[in-house]
Amino acid sequence: MPRSSSIHSGMNGQLPRKQPMIDIEQRRRRAAYRALHRGTKEMDWLLGRYAEASLSMMEDPLLAEFERLLALPDPDLQRWIMGDGLPPESELFRLMSAIRAFHGLGAKPEAAVS
Repeated sequence: MPRSSSIHSGMNGQLPRKQPMIDIEQRRRRAAYRALHRGTKEMDWLLGRYAEASLSMMEDPLLAEFERLLALPDPDLQRWIMGDGLPPESELFRLMSAIRAFHGLGAKPEAAVS
């Protein structure tokens, strides 16, 4: 009768080890690559230039926020950067405002004071 296989077969009964925490420099490099290779030239330019100027100064909380932003779809990001609508998350609003200011796009129309 064939032996029953277990989920640990081939690993000598040991669970796989967890990956070590990725260091912040590697995360910055990945974020820079993702910002520069979005799929459209416009988004490559908008996010890539901001990333090149800002990533070296980003510490973990802001870098994590930027990584979350990079996971969002380009049409939404482009619309928000260009000032048409607001990102749903307040944390992303702050980062989106920084990106807009970096590109000289000024205050969002909804945030303008008369």
